[in-house]
Amino acid sequence: MKKENSGFTLVEIMVVVAVVGMLMAGLFKLISATGENTKKARTVARLQRIQNALAGFYAENGTYPPVQQFCSTNPYKVEHRNDGKSSWSDAGGLHSDNANRAAGAQSVAFLFPNVKGLNEMCVVATGYPSVNASPEAHKTYQNSEDVAWDNCRIFKFGLISYLVPRVELMGGEDLADGSFGGNGTPEGNFFKTVQWGKNNVGTLRSVYEREQHQCARWIPHLEGCISGVGTILGEDVRDWENDKHGTIHLTVIDGKYVLQYITLKDGWGREFYYYSAPPYQSYRLWSAGPNGKTFPPWITMETLKKKDSSTNGKKDVDLARDWVEDDIVRFDR
Repeated sequence: MKKENSGFTLVEIMVVVAVVGMLMAGLFKLISATGENTKKARTVARLQRIQNALAGFYAENGTYPPVQQFCSTNPYKVEHRNDGKSSWSDAGGLHSDNANRAAGAQSVAFLFPNVKGLNEMCVVATGYPSVNASPEAHKTYQNSEDVAWDNCRIFKFGLISYLVPRVELMGGEDLADGSFGGNGTPEGNFFKTVQWGKNNVGTLRSVYEREQHQCARWIPHLEGCISGVGTILGEDVRDWENDKHGTIHLTVIDGKYVLQYITLKDGWGREFYYYSAPPYQSYRLWSAGPNGKTFPPWITMETLKKKDSSTNGKKDVDLARDWVEDDIVRFDR
């Protein structure tokens, strides 16, 4: 009697492998879609929170944050840096990195000289000295008449700087009372510069008291939204997804010095975008979405269509449409 082979044939094994592969692919796609939906939901929730804070700012001040432009608003320009100064040239076409940079000309981040207590941390963590630790920086900042951001990096007053108490963040009452450097606050020279004076009316004490009063009204709306800081005015505002331990953010400026910064990030861990033109009675707040690409809202698709130019064989208007189609946007008009 002939014994039957009870094992699988090669064809059967291949069919099983194919089926398992299809199931796994579907599972991975489902997991990926779930992850993207979570990031989108987180982004929408943060946009709403920031929008609530902006409503509070408007009610208090009669305008939305008057953020200045810190770089070129032209997406066809590329930046060059030499000895800390910026210059711009034709990029030779439309590229997403330049478009993103132009769209973020009104910064979201707040950059400032980090407190003296962070000097040692800066050197260890980055290999660069703190701005506070550099006599060269003090001399440059104190003696320079032209201290625009493009020429001298000290303070960058982005959107979040209007929604948090600046003086509290940099040293609190010690700073407000003129105790510089020695008590964990930035050096006093930085507060004599045009960059500080143009963006802060009054003495440090008056700015401190005004901010304490105003910001307390909307800081609770920013719970879980701010990246680079932990607690502000008793509220835990840290962005737990991007800074699980309330990490202090440091950035190297011009390859020489370190500044501290805080910012607002979307569900993908990228900075939001903000645009408001004088007299600051309306604004646009948005995320670049899953693809991480966007385009300046002040340049319309109709304008690009009339320009009738192409980059790498594709019409610029089509490139821009591709970049913005997944943007997540909030307006107030």
